Amino acid sequence: MPPRGPHVSAPSHSAAAGSFLSILVFSDELAPGAASRLRAEVLAGVPLDGVDARGPAEKLPELLRAAVELTRVDDFGLRLAKAADPRRFGVVTYAASTSPTLRAAYERTARYLVLWNEGVRLELERDRAARLTSIVLRPQGKTAMAAPEGRRQLAELGSATMLLLGRSFTGAPISPVRVELASSAPADVRPHQRLFAAPIAWNAPVPRLIFDDAVLDQPLPQHDAVLQELVSRSAEALLAALATRETWCARTREVIAALLRDGSPDVARVAKSLGTSRRTLQRRLTGEGQTFESVLDQVRYEMAAGFLADEQRSIADVAWLVGFRELSAFYRAFRRWSGRTPAEYRASLAPGATTQPRPDKAPARRVP
Repeated sequence: MPPRGPHVSAPSHSAAAGSFLSILVFSDELAPGAASRLRAEVLAGVPLDGVDARGPAEKLPELLRAAVELTRVDDFGLRLAKAADPRRFGVVTYAASTSPTLRAAYERTARYLVLWNEGVRLELERDRAARLTSIVLRPQGKTAMAAPEGRRQLAELGSATMLLLGRSFTGAPISPVRVELASSAPADVRPHQRLFAAPIAWNAPVPRLIFDDAVLDQPLPQHDAVLQELVSRSAEALLAALATRETWCARTREVIAALLRDGSPDVARVAKSLGTSRRTLQRRLTGEGQTFESVLDQVRYEMAAGFLADEQRSIADVAWLVGFRELSAFYRAFRRWSGRTPAEYRASLAPGATTQPRPDKAPARRVP
C-alpha cells in the first residue's frame, strides 16, 4: 500500500482572476462594500492583478458562500450567471460561438474551460439510444471538498452559465429536457424553475443539463470556419502555456531540493535564492493553495521515499540527505507524513521496487 504522504489532500487547481473579480463586482452591486470585505476575509494573499493572474480554484465556492451571507441573496449563483457578459470568458466564448453546431460549441467549451477554472471539468455524455446528451459539470480536486453551500452556488452558477451560453450561441430560448442539481432544494425554487424552464431533480450525484440531441445538433448562426481556426490557435497556445506554467510552488521545490543537503532551508534563504522577499514568497504560495512548510514537507517526503527504496542506503544517510541532523526528528517527521516509520515503509516495499512514490499533493507542475 503506498504511503499517504505529507498533508495528503486533493490536488490544487487554479482559476483565472476574472472568475474571482466577477463575484466581487456583483457582490458590490447587491451590497455596497461587500467586495472589500470579501477580499479581506476570503481572498487575503490571493493575487488578482495582471491579465495572467490566477488564484486557487477552491477559493471560488468559499467566496460564493461568503457572498451569499453578505448579500443575503440565496440564488446568488443564478443571478450572477444572468447578469454576466458571456464575453468575460474571453477566448473560450469566441472559440465556442464560432463552432458549426451547439454540440461542437459545448465540446470546445469543455476543452477550454480550464483557462477560466481548472476546478471544474465539463463533460458531454451521450445516450444514443434515447437521443439525449448530458452537459455535466464535475468539481475537481479541492473544489469538490468545499462546504455544501459553496458547492451548491458554484454548481448553480456553472449550470446556469452553460444554459445561457447555449441560448446566446443559438439566439433561441432553448431549454433542457431535464436538469439535475447536486444539492438539496432551497426554500424557494421559483428562480430555478424560471431560468431552466425544465423539470429539476435535486440531490443528484453531479449537476447536469440533459438536452435532446436535436437541440445540440442545430447549426449556429455565428459559425465562421476561418475565425474559428484563428481563435482556436490562440486558445491552444493558452492551454499550452497553462500546462507548462512555472508556478511559485514549482520554483520553490527546485530551490529546496538543491539546498536540502546543507540542512533544512528556511523560507528566507529560499526567497533570497528566488530573488524575492520572504513575505512575497509566502503570499505567492498562498495564492497557489500552498505554504512554504507544506512544500518543504512534500519535497522532503518524496526524496526520502525515493532514497529508502535503495536498500544500500542507511536510514541515517537518508535523514541527512533530506536535511535532518537528528535521526529521531526524521523518524517523527516520516511517521507524520506516511503513518509509518522509515523502517516500516522500507519493509513494505515490494521486492525490486525502485520507483519513487508520489503523494497526492506532490506534482511540481499543475497540468489541466
